[in-house]
Amino acid sequence: MVTMTHQGRTWAYLVDSAPEVIGAGPGFLDEDRSAWPTITSCPEKVAAGVHLDLDDRTAGIWTTRTLRGALLDVGERWPGRRWSDWEDRSAEQARRVAGALTVPEPDLAGGLRALAAEFDQHQDVDSATRSASLLLGITGLLTAGARSSGLQVRVHTDNTFTHRPMDLTSDEKALVHAAITSAMTSA
Repeated sequence: MVTMTHQGRTWAYLVDSAPEVIGAGPGFLDEDRSAWPTITSCPEKVAAGVHLDLDDRTAGIWTTRTLRGALLDVGERWPGRRWSDWEDRSAEQARRVAGALTVPEPDLAGGLRALAAEFDQHQDVDSATRSASLLLGITGLLTAGARSSGLQVRVHTDNTFTHRPMDLTSDEKALVHAAITSAMTSA
């Protein structure tokens, strides 16, 4: 979602990707936005948003996912504009458009149900996960051996190898489910 304020007016649009809007630079203000449908209410909760205040030349972005470096060279693409990373605080964008756009409240219980399902899904270790874990173990052994021989070693790991599987006991899994259930009943 993209919102813009200028001289007391607010415009809101649904877009495919907030980070792509940032990457496009201010040229999208004239070129792309004519193709976007203007909205006054959001039909569902969105995952990311960009807000541009055209009067004071400030901007902000939030996301429930990852920005993948969208703000790294934002100063070059948006000269003269101050950007803020609002992390996952969608309320910051809603506050800045002061009621000009209706956004549904987050479904906390639904989010907790999804968390429980994803937790169970990630506990199922498949052959690819086992292979990645084995590769990480071998890489660690080779790296340690090379370093102990006085060699300098640089190991590149991308996001594929960032998350290692962990074996939880049945009791640990039950504790996680109990915590999620407890949060759901208090939500």
